[in-house]
Amino acid sequence: MVNNTVSFPRLDAWNSGHALPGLQWLKNRTTGIPTIIVAVLDSSIDCSHSYFSRTSFLDRELQGGVSAEHGTHIASVIAGYLPGIYHGIAPGVTLLPINIFSQGDPGKLKSCSQVTLANAIHKACDYG
Repeated sequence: MVNNTVSFPRLDAWNSGHALPGLQWLKNRTTGIPTIIVAVLDSSIDCSHSYFSRTSFLDRELQGGVSAEHGTHIASVIAGYLPGIYHGIAPGVTLLPINIFSQGDPGKLKSCSQVTLANAIHKACDYG
């Protein structure tokens, strides 16, 4: 039997840098700067989430529900910040959310096509 369970590190392990070797070293040296734009090609992002209170966004996509869960999670790993609770890899960068998935069956997302992905990459490149 195949175990398809995905386990994520506990939040305290992530924040302390024990989840990924070298992460604490990186966090101690930089938090990113707003002139650096990181494109997040994923589902939409809930930009109103508390982890993004200090995050700059280009092309805000304020969508909630299932379609924003994964994109919001990934964006928070990159640039989320909540003082004393959570610190993403580079909370000082500007995020460019690019939604490449569409809503599928209830609770599910449809895969993106190669054309959609290529267009998203072009859009990200247009921002530098």
